[in-house]
Amino acid sequence: MIAKTAAALDQQMDRAADLAERAIEGTRRATGRALDKAEAEVQEARDEAAFSLSRAVGKAEALAARTRDQARDVTHRARERLEEAGDQTRAYIRDEPVKSVLIAAAAGAAMAGLIGWLARSRRQT
Repeated sequence: MIAKTAAALDQQMDRAADLAERAIEGTRRATGRALDKAEAEVQEARDEAAFSLSRAVGKAEALAARTRDQARDVTHRARERLEEAGDQTRAYIRDEPVKSVLIAAAAGAAMAGLIGWLARSRRQT
């Protein structure tokens, strides 16, 4: 009877060990699948981040190019207007030399008066 009980106990222990091994193996497989899934999700997030960063860089480069082109256009137009103003000023001086000298003298006197007034007002403060 003891031998039968010992044999039955051995069988139950063997079954318990088999069940434990199966449970461990199942846990390993489930853990492996979970790790694979997590790795795939991390890779997908990396890919999306890289794509988003690439798009952002592209947009920034396009904006910089547009800004540079606009600045170039504004500078070109300003230069043209300054050249036109210079041409008009030279033409006026050539056509009206006496008036030009009188205007220049009046502008100089006005500037000198303004500078003198500013200097006096600073000394008084």
